[in-house]
Amino acid sequence: PGALRDRVEDALYVGDSAAARRIIAEPLRAGVPDRLVPGMLTSPSLGPLLDPAVVQAQLARGPVSVGGDRGTWMWVQGIYATLRGDSAAARAWGDSTRREFDRALRALPDDPDLRFFHGVGLALAGRRDDALRDVRASLAMLRARGYDPRSSTHSQRLYDAAVAAVLAGAPDAAIGWLEEQRALPLHLSPARLRVHRYFLPLHGDPRFQRLTAEGAP
Repeated sequence: PGALRDRVEDALYVGDSAAARRIIAEPLRAGVPDRLVPGMLTSPSLGPLLDPAVVQAQLARGPVSVGGDRGTWMWVQGIYATLRGDSAAARAWGDSTRREFDRALRALPDDPDLRFFHGVGLALAGRRDDALRDVRASLAMLRARGYDPRSSTHSQRLYDAAVAAVLAGAPDAAIGWLEEQRALPLHLSPARLRVHRYFLPLHGDPRFQRLTAEGAP
């Protein structure tokens, strides 16, 4: 899994999504080990590059397709419904996700990951302001736990936050988090941003165009 991810990341860094898809298709043709599939389905980098038929077949297996977690399976269903343009299904899965993480948060109200994925559910369900409030709360919880704001963990969460904001229909928030991430040592390359499936709705925004311009840092 690590070697595959590295090859895909190298292709995406230079904006070659076609090469990334070919790299992912190789193990699929050979028969993907079950331990690799969950990471593919839940990855913002790998997931959108998968063949939709493969995604549907895997998700039909239930939560086991993403490692056995029911809440994760729900938001992943919502994400792929969004990618295939099925807004009604995305909203339904988003509401199911919200309810699932509601229960988890009763026991662990200060868990940043639970709060973030509760926000993803709200985003999918069309509750923009509530979703953004949860995502911001998740980032604040990470900082309160002492995470270095320049760390890879924080950089990844800013990336995730930008995706969640796009799902919520909040392009300004998404670009703001991408701009914040750009200032960190680890950030998405301009070429990668240009081909990223989740960020297609941002392409007409001048701020996003500056982030993706040739020669941008």
